Amino acid sequence: MQRIVFFIVFIILQTYVVTKAQLWQSEKNFERNVIIVLGSAKTEIAADRASFYFEVNGFSNDLNSAIKTAREKVDLISKKLFQLGLNENNLTTSQFESSENLGDKAFLSSKRDFRAVIKVQVNIDSISILEPVINTVSLMNPDYISTLSYSLKNIESVKMRTIKDAVEKAKEKANSICESLKINIGIPLYIEEIQNNTNYPNPYNRVVSLQSGVVNEETTQISSIFIENIEIDAAVRVIFAINYN
Repeated sequence: MQRIVFFIVFIILQTYVVTKAQLWQSEKNFERNVIIVLGSAKTEIAADRASFYFEVNGFSNDLNSAIKTAREKVDLISKKLFQLGLNENNLTTSQFESSENLGDKAFLSSKRDFRAVIKVQVNIDSISILEPVINTVSLMNPDYISTLSYSLKNIESVKMRTIKDAVEKAKEKANSICESLKINIGIPLYIEEIQNNTNYPNPYNRVVSLQSGVVNEETTQISSIFIENIEIDAAVRVIFAINYN
């Protein structure tokens, strides 16, 4: 019995040693017969979508009337925006609040005892009407207008194109190195997208204040509104086989 156990242990150890040796040899050959390169690319493209939100307050001596007042003003602004080409899909009531007005009201009962707040998100798919939309909302005197947020409608296709460019850059770099060293580049053995740790504006958005209308030097101007270019970066690590023949 002891001989059998000893023999099994011996076989296991031998197998382990052989496997480790093969792995070491494989890694050694891998390191000696490959070239590892990094490729990166950047795409700058003008935003084709914008969004912002506005808030409307309604005040009254009872809660229902305060809500009605706020809704009527939102409806009036919405009708003006529909005339510019927006539709119900472009407007979203993202927040609604109603409560007793503890702020600017008379000491005794008044017409401002209760307040209702409606927040409306405006998503604009056509940049050409961005300024008329903002001007229309502003002229209706909402209680608050947020900053502008820019984005892309088809962000994934731009990302894929940028990654493809990064791969081509890696291939060009590998070819250049191999040509200088008088060796032949082989097939790609491994490719990995390198995740950038920097946080992109979400989702790849840039923000501009509606008050100033100024972003930076690299902008496209539409009258007093400036549309910013969105930058998308991609990087890859590629391992190519190399031939010495």
